[in-house]
Amino acid sequence: MLPNMPIHSAVQPPTPPLDRYIEVLWYQHIPIYSAREIILPSPHMELIFNFAQPHKVFLSPDLADFTTHEQAWLAGLQSRYFTIQSTTSHLMGARLKPGGAAAFLPGDMSQFTDQVTPLHTILGPAAAAELHAALSAAADDAARFAALEGFLLQRLNQSRPGLDLALAAVERIQAAGGNLTIAELSAELSVSHKHLIDVFAATVGLRPKQFARVMRFSAMLPDLLSGAQPDWAALAQKAGYHDQSHFNREFQLFAGLTPSQYLELRTHYSNYSSPEDSRFVPLG
Repeated sequence: MLPNMPIHSAVQPPTPPLDRYIEVLWYQHIPIYSAREIILPSPHMELIFNFAQPHKVFLSPDLADFTTHEQAWLAGLQSRYFTIQSTTSHLMGARLKPGGAAAFLPGDMSQFTDQVTPLHTILGPAAAAELHAALSAAADDAARFAALEGFLLQRLNQSRPGLDLALAAVERIQAAGGNLTIAELSAELSVSHKHLIDVFAATVGLRPKQFARVMRFSAMLPDLLSGAQPDWAALAQKAGYHDQSHFNREFQLFAGLTPSQYLELRTHYSNYSSPEDSRFVPLG
């Protein structure tokens, strides 16, 4: 259950032309549900700004090593789960569509995969600090979102080489529910296997097959939280897995948990179950 504390959150769809590359802009000032959480993979990168206490990110399963993040960071695509720890949740951000980060950031997007990268190492300390200060000083949600959109519009590069090809490939993978071979995808887009894989990895952050697996796993999670006792075989079939054993293997690979363990831990978040929230698993 949630702590009995006031909650303020807001979301805003991005305006054109940003809407091609950004899923949603969001802001939250909410109580902490669990000091330590597992975060499961999704097809989205997130640009995140923090206005409260630092967050710790544990990138190894044994929780032996962690990085501390204070003002702003880029959460790259994940090929596996990782763990965070925080004492406050006063954040805002931009949830980027698959491939969308490449429209704003230079270089190969795979450099950010399975990483949480401080924004000042990408933008430079002065630019990152200036942006964070502007967002901190904003008087309300509208001003925050306007400031973030203004920053993103300044950095937008719609002519980046390979961007249109990668976005077209993402669209086809999503339409097929992740069940599309590289041969089929490259034939549809009239490019070679190698060129498609290279461009996709550099623009999206994962290779096409790996991205499809993450997308399929992430899209299945909300069905687990429907409230009814899951029919595991039917759920596996609906999600496009070969059988229930395939489903179980993929789940444990991405979550470090069995599906039943996931559901048991998620009972602590009974009022916290939007599709995107389904990625968060409390550890106490």
